[in-house]
Amino acid sequence: MEYLWKASAVLGICYFSYKLFLERDTFFSSIRIYLLTGILLSFVVPLIEITRYVKSEVIAIPYGQWVSDSVAVSESSSWDPTNILIGAYALGVLLFLGRFLVQLSSLLWLLYRQPYKSEGKYRILPTSKNLAPFSFFNHIVYPHNRFNEKELEQVIAHEKAHADGYHSVDILLVQLLCIVQWFNPVAWLYARDIRKNLEYIADEGLCQQEHQT
Repeated sequence: MEYLWKASAVLGICYFSYKLFLERDTFFSSIRIYLLTGILLSFVVPLIEITRYVKSEVIAIPYGQWVSDSVAVSESSSWDPTNILIGAYALGVLLFLGRFLVQLSSLLWLLYRQPYKSEGKYRILPTSKNLAPFSFFNHIVYPHNRFNEKELEQVIAHEKAHADGYHSVDILLVQLLCIVQWFNPVAWLYARDIRKNLEYIADEGLCQQEHQT
């Protein structure tokens, strides 16, 4: 449990630093690097241990007192509330991991069975499902008959910007973060702001492309 509290603290420091100093900046690609670095630090920093060597003296304890103290410790440890916390945490991880695997399986099944057309390295998949347009690596899914021709061009170009930036990696990483730190509200806020920043990056790329043409 100590690892989780440290990881939550590191993530909190990174998140509130972002909210105070970076949220209003328009250097979206740099902010993306900062936010991803914050996630990696939250995983790695709690693993770093600083070893301290302390000299201690050996104290002889009478055998009778040692036995009675050992019995008392064993009785109290069976009621350790930490075990309950660990069990609740593990149950939460299993639930959120299960939900993620179901969602990922549904997505892969959709990409597998949906007809597509190729545009260079991209696979464009129109669907009849009532879904918001999205991309998963080089796959771009959009609901047909919802957009006119001009709108559809902008939608596809926007999703291509996501694909070109490998934004799906960020999404998978924040999903992992929310599974490991499901109990931490900062993790969910962090994931929300990462998704929002990715939209800014895609919009910025689309604007640059329009200016070039």
